[in-house]
Amino acid sequence: MSAQDLTEALAKMSWSLEHDEFALVGFTDPPTPEDVELLTHAPSQLIRERDETTLLVRASDVDAVRLRHPDLRSEAPLLWIRFEAAMGWEVVGFLAHVTSALAAAGIPIGAVCSFSRDHLFVNAAYRSAMAVVLDDLFPRQVAP
Repeated sequence: MSAQDLTEALAKMSWSLEHDEFALVGFTDPPTPEDVELLTHAPSQLIRERDETTLLVRASDVDAVRLRHPDLRSEAPLLWIRFEAAMGWEVVGFLAHVTSALAAAGIPIGAVCSFSRDHLFVNAAYRSAMAVVLDDLFPRQVAP
């Protein structure tokens, strides 16, 4: 059952770190079928805006994407953080709670939302500092 308010979400929450390193890549072209195929390797995400496509994929896939999109820009290596408890859309302030603690520690983040959960990604250089902050907020789970 999804948490319905911030108090419930904070009480139920734990976090985990995906095993692989990831990359955020951006390019001006629409995604190709090969780009979309990368989404079958969870977790991943694609966002298409008017003038840019963004993929959040495994860092090991960046070279293949670059061959298809020579104007590719990337940020890597990134760590993908999953907040484990499902939350309803009525929950207000969860990301503010977490990101303010990370900001106070000087840790830059990116955010990704799925239907039921929030996710963050941070540069791998911040692994230790990020873990200290999140361990202080929530218990850690080992990702399957």
